[in-house]
Amino acid sequence: MLLIKCSVFMIYPEPNLLLIVSGNLFLVSSRTLVTADANHMYNKTVYGKIDKHLLISPTSIGCVLTVPDSGYIRKRETIYYDPTPLTKWSRLRMDERGHFQLLSDDGAGQYSGALIGP
Repeated sequence: MLLIKCSVFMIYPEPNLLLIVSGNLFLVSSRTLVTADANHMYNKTVYGKIDKHLLISPTSIGCVLTVPDSGYIRKRETIYYDPTPLTKWSRLRMDERGHFQLLSDDGAGQYSGALIGP
């Protein structure tokens, strides 16, 4: 599971926060924490869990902040890269001539050949 967190601090009125993963909202679960001080300044944090196996690396993860009745919108985005080792098929590369090459774990070529098409 991948835990993501989005926070804003000292903002009025109470803001809305939305977690977006690759343009979709497929969070397994989420939790929101909201606190306010005596002057009604809000701190808000949204947590989300996503099954890493559902993601295609690299994946964009974004947080969208909106403030009600103001038209204020801000978006922050980051790119998640899966740190797990590459599979055999993810090491397959094609050059500009249409030939493919299967790279070894260290990045050196092991096999190359022509793409067979219709």
